[in-house]
Amino acid sequence: MLHAMVRRAALVLAGCLLMACGTRSAPSGKVTMFTRVWTLDADAPYGDGTLRYATLADATSLIGGRVLATATGAARWTPRGIAVGLTADGVIEKVEAAERITGLRIADPASGATVREVAFVDAAGAAVQLRAFNVGLTIAGGRLVHSYLGRSQALDLATGRQLWQQAVRGTSSVVVAAGDRLGLVGDDGLIVVDAATGAEQWRAAIDGTDTDVVASPRGGFFVPRGERVVELAADGREVRAVAGRFSAADGEFLAVMHGKDVVVVDGGGAEVARIAPRGGDDYLAAPGLCGRAVVYFRRGDQTVWWHPASGDALPVVKLEARRGEIEGQPRTVGPTLTEPPRCVGGLVLIQDWNITAYRIPS
Repeated sequence: MLHAMVRRAALVLAGCLLMACGTRSAPSGKVTMFTRVWTLDADAPYGDGTLRYATLADATSLIGGRVLATATGAARWTPRGIAVGLTADGVIEKVEAAERITGLRIADPASGATVREVAFVDAAGAAVQLRAFNVGLTIAGGRLVHSYLGRSQALDLATGRQLWQQAVRGTSSVVVAAGDRLGLVGDDGLIVVDAATGAEQWRAAIDGTDTDVVASPRGGFFVPRGERVVELAADGREVRAVAGRFSAADGEFLAVMHGKDVVVVDGGGAEVARIAPRGGDDYLAAPGLCGRAVVYFRRGDQTVWWHPASGDALPVVKLEARRGEIEGQPRTVGPTLTEPPRCVGGLVLIQDWNITAYRIPS
């Protein structure tokens, strides 16, 4: 799933780059068992969802519009336009003219060669042009879903034909794919529609930010309701409610921030891990999940930690403060994670200013 970037930040580093910091010793004399593999260090992201909404796969990944070899981080090829999705068919690129999306190019992930190009048309065969900027774009079930200012529509990836349109009250452009369903997020909460037809199936209330609506492993959705995360089944039934604020999900496991603690629960709602700060000046941030392992930042030692299902926690990397330029203003920002870490192909991906991949020890 891709969303319009919340904001982009240009960082001009004046000190240590993460490519060098990734090999630093961990605190308390421990040496990290994680080895840095690659770093994506172009327009350094800052809390913009780059890692959260990346499409990760063992061979090829799409991160921030870049087509990368997952194992090395090397660019496989440069998209002609803006790459917005990665499917079994290939990399999906927007075709634009005069600030409108007029169609798609589907390219081979390995070589970039064109598999096919399609132009957008309505049911009568007339050309369809879509707004290109500040919109939500989601690839799901062989369809591109375009959302802007409460209006969502789906177009067929194979033919470019417009399949359906749906109105949602409000200005959100968030669309979440979950199995055969799409969740459209607006002022009225979550509206769930059939991905093939756009027919509304059910609605649910949310109380939180629209980016905290996430697909669940049972074909439904996780939704925020104040200081709780509620999982809704494919038919809208409430499956479980967990105290805390959503951070990440992997299969049946869910990571939340409950007060100051990182908590992981299983599919039945049972708590399987709880990690607490150490003292008043410590705090934990941005827990991500890799199966049952939870990866998080601890402020007290400025370190990203790997907390496995059993055994001792392992340090991944110690982060450092950065001095740079954010939105035209010089700033020094303390070490922290800006997105929950994610795992793919034996790597754990960490986003602070850059995105860096570390090899998970066996």
